[in-house]
Amino acid sequence: MTSMLTFDHQNIQESIRLIKESNCIAILTHVRPDGDALGSSTGFYRFLESIGKDARILIANKYSDNLAFIISEDIKDKILIY
Repeated sequence: MTSMLTFDHQNIQESIRLIKESNCIAILTHVRPDGDALGSSTGFYRFLESIGKDARILIANKYSDNLAFIISEDIKDKILIY
């Protein structure tokens, strides 16, 4: 059985360290992203941008047209659909 990542103090500190040490960060969504996936990805992108990181959002396939309003025009060029 695969263990789940637990958010203990050590994991949080390691995540903070990795973000601080990284210049370019990829944000991934699950396949067929829903509103939660797009919203959290764009929110995390905004946070990374605010602390001076270069980030991209990678989406495995096109999101539904009815969710397009979640992606603002100023970050559409930071999203890669593959």
